[in-house]
Amino acid sequence: DRIMAAQLLAARRSENPMWMFNHRILLKKMFAVMVKDAIGNSSKSAVPPAEVQWATENALVLHALEGSGP
Repeated sequence: DRIMAAQLLAARRSENPMWMFNHRILLKKMFAVMVKDAIGNSSKSAVPPAEVQWATENALVLHALEGSGP
């Protein structure tokens, strides 16, 4: 599950809170851009239910990344 994978990057999972600091920041930014671009390419008037579900699921993954520390 992608949410569980994102949570593995949490700073609290390591004795060193700076563990993967730069990588977490980079991954958060890259994932946010990917999701924004994918959603932005959809027609706003008639978004298919599958796209709404995809966007919702990926918003949860992004939220998990945001909660992974600095």
